[in-house]
Amino acid sequence: MSLAGPQKTENELLDNQRMHGRLNLYRQLDNFRYRADMMNTGPKYLRLAGELRQQIALGELAPDAQLPTEWRLVEQHGLSRGTVRQALTVLEQAGLIRREQGRGMFVNPSRPRLTSFALSEPVGGASVAGLRTPCAEVTAAGADVASKLDLEAGTPVFHVIQVRYTDAAPVMHEERFFARHWYPQLLDTEIGQTPLHWILVHKAKLPLVRMEHSIDVRLPNADEAALLQIATDAPLFVIERQTFTSQDGAIIPAVWYRALCRGSDYQLRAEFLASI
Repeated sequence: MSLAGPQKTENELLDNQRMHGRLNLYRQLDNFRYRADMMNTGPKYLRLAGELRQQIALGELAPDAQLPTEWRLVEQHGLSRGTVRQALTVLEQAGLIRREQGRGMFVNPSRPRLTSFALSEPVGGASVAGLRTPCAEVTAAGADVASKLDLEAGTPVFHVIQVRYTDAAPVMHEERFFARHWYPQLLDTEIGQTPLHWILVHKAKLPLVRMEHSIDVRLPNADEAALLQIATDAPLFVIERQTFTSQDGAIIPAVWYRALCRGSDYQLRAEFLASI
């Protein structure tokens, strides 16, 4: 996570960053632009989806323009019709294109896209000096985790907890759950030295095609306050993120993440562009 920018007082933070309800921030299919490995070596339908997505991003397929027919795409790319349909389904589920009955597929108009999502440098100029992994285990998915990951209750899942520290105290408590079948050998890797996202993308070859964030600013309960060694009247960022993968043309949950951040030490910053 990027750490940069000035720090405000607790009152300014609460005044300026207060969020009523939950703020959903979507980053859909952005990895097609930045991850050439998936476009070159991933499943054929994802490569086609990435190529079409790039054409949309560059304006070669303008808003409300009609896409070539399925049969035309079959001829152009030498793929089966089923593969073409899978690619179009990925783009449709990501909201980039729409299907109009009896007419075909059309490009959706541009929409705001999250281009930057960061928390500021800890107060006083202190930097995050360390990362500890107090928990990395396989456990049975409880009802809540199973629901978030679209699994049967009791399915084996990895449960990983990591804590980020400044020189003085813990500033961020991160917790992740994901199904063991995505990468059974995870516990044999150096989790504390390699980012989990990198492991899933590059080691497990798991295409992560969409993320949903929700951010709350509130006061911590007693357990949350103890984890970050703060008072129960101190501000707290609660970030939840669900990451999705693509399997057989369907977008399905892959990873559920939850982070607790010291609100007095961090400032939320998000930037948007009016493009896909």
